[in-house]
Amino acid sequence: MTRTALSHRIAVFTLACLAPAASADVTLPSILSQGMVLQQQADVTLWGWADPGEHVTIRASWNEGAAISARTGEDGRWTAQIRTPAAGAGPQTILVSGGHNDIRLDDVLLGEVWLCSGQSNMEWPLAACRRWYSEEDFSSLLSELGRLPIRQFDVVNSTAPSPNERCDGRWLASTPQNAPGMSAVAVFFARHLHERLGVPIGLVNATWGGTICEAWTSAEGLRDFPEFTPAVERNRLESRDPASAIRAYDEARAAWWNHLREVDPGSRDQAWAQANFDDSDWQTMDLPGFWESKIGAFDGVVWFRRTYPTNAFLEGGTLELGAIDDMDTVWLDGTRVGGLEVMGRWQETRAYDLPRSEVRLHDPSIAIRVVDTGGDGGIRCAPDLFRVVSASNSNRVTFSQPLAGPWKYKLGASMADLGPFPQAPRANPNVPTVLYNAMIAPIDRFKIRGAIWYQGEANRGRAEQYQRLLPAMIQDWRRTFHDPELPFYLVQIAPFAYGGDQGQAAEIREAQLLTMLNVPHTGMAAIMDLGETGDIHPVNKDPVGERLARWALSQTYGLDVACRFPLATGIEQRGRELVVHFDHAAGLHTLDGAPPAHFEIAEARGEYQPASARIEADTVVLSNPTVTAPVRVRYCWGAADEGTLANEHGLTASSFRLEK
Repeated sequence: MTRTALSHRIAVFTLACLAPAASADVTLPSILSQGMVLQQQADVTLWGWADPGEHVTIRASWNEGAAISARTGEDGRWTAQIRTPAAGAGPQTILVSGGHNDIRLDDVLLGEVWLCSGQSNMEWPLAACRRWYSEEDFSSLLSELGRLPIRQFDVVNSTAPSPNERCDGRWLASTPQNAPGMSAVAVFFARHLHERLGVPIGLVNATWGGTICEAWTSAEGLRDFPEFTPAVERNRLESRDPASAIRAYDEARAAWWNHLREVDPGSRDQAWAQANFDDSDWQTMDLPGFWESKIGAFDGVVWFRRTYPTNAFLEGGTLELGAIDDMDTVWLDGTRVGGLEVMGRWQETRAYDLPRSEVRLHDPSIAIRVVDTGGDGGIRCAPDLFRVVSASNSNRVTFSQPLAGPWKYKLGASMADLGPFPQAPRANPNVPTVLYNAMIAPIDRFKIRGAIWYQGEANRGRAEQYQRLLPAMIQDWRRTFHDPELPFYLVQIAPFAYGGDQGQAAEIREAQLLTMLNVPHTGMAAIMDLGETGDIHPVNKDPVGERLARWALSQTYGLDVACRFPLATGIEQRGRELVVHFDHAAGLHTLDGAPPAHFEIAEARGEYQPASARIEADTVVLSNPTVTAPVRVRYCWGAADEGTLANEHGLTASSFRLEK
């Protein structure tokens, strides 16, 4: 069939394509849709569904209308492969024809396709980076992106207990209207690729903020991790019998809270919630706030108490407490007035109605039991929104009693005493395999060139496991996309002042570095200079995308582009000094011109001490007058340490530790 004949046939079937689909119609997954980008110069798979035994033909405009045939199996699925040419002329058109309908896909581009995944720093939209730019520069950036052939398919966030065939989503071009909602890291990555390759770039955005690595890994990929087996088995039960899974969860949750009431001293008979409880020996902490800055990294139960003047509660009103991480129960004078005792609601603000009281003989007490299962724990809101309020019928606040300030607190049972909180079916994205099942498995046949990944914050505190888990996920994705050498480029987590951190952030960065060093066909963008110590979502995303693009341009596309940062390879004791040797360190310098900072050295059994540092060629020489025989070194080991040690290309070194 000639191109003209194909165009004629497409026009004939336009109205049919717009009509509601009948049960026998051919259907396609959402990722095979208008405006998509297909991988150039590749055997790409097209697939879909129709009646069992139905004959399906595919015609592509670059194929001069030559038909490719497929037939559905007994399960109604069909697949076909078609060879794509080099990117060039276009847009292209694909016509999929079944026995009852045709589907026309217009505005199809051929180019380079990359999967972009991870948690919130990959999900972070361009619009949320606006404060990095002047109004004029941001407007100019949007105009530039609007001229580039960049398309993004945004996989809609969802979970599933077993692998799904379908996911929701659609392709959007990087117009000034669409670009602000796209992943900033991914869009900048695409822009830098296009600058060098000159071809359209397709981005498949499968991201979900605050999620763990094991949620993005399949059951098969987790088979060597027995600690995840109970969750995987619960998923299988839910897939087979959802009602039984919900009952099992409800029973497990009730049993967990019963256990808490047994082992937590404050919860036995609600002792620490009673009005007459003596809390005079408790310590104080300002609320709202996270408790790590006061008591360090503690996961478990913390109780808070405070009394307030009687008149604050005579009229009832509402107790507004902000968001509580993770779960809470609240008492007024020993009477429970509210609580949110389910997981996954740590961002939800609490508001509990208070009973009206005409007479009180004493100042009433508020007791708040907070249960934190991991990470930061405490109460998060603006101080002026931490309060008791009364409102008139017009919802106008008529009385407000501030609650911010010093509260008594005492630690209760730890998570080691309580055991892990039961995982809820379906709704929770932080369950092993559920994001893989819902957001990766449905696109497993879509041909991609490689993957970029920005995640790790949610696994902080489990670095030893992450050293095995991230490589396992990479191998899992390579099986999923049928490419044992699939390029995989990750972003090392940025400096950030995690409350109570005792090296956990640096250990995750070390696990990421070891993944780059030990897993073939991987690379890592080190961004020790690009963090915001007070914001876990640094907004300067352009250099992040650019450093990822350097890896792709060099290692995937074979261009002469520098991608490697100064890599510490060994240490040498020279008297009272310690010399650190680096690879990829030509032009070693600091970005600010000051002596290198955040180096520490130690003797074999000594504590780490801050080190004076100077650069000599491609080495850094360290010393401290109190360390006479240094044999250990670490760099940027503090959670918020910002590194400036860079090579001639401005690529900054990773945090690291070494010993002789």
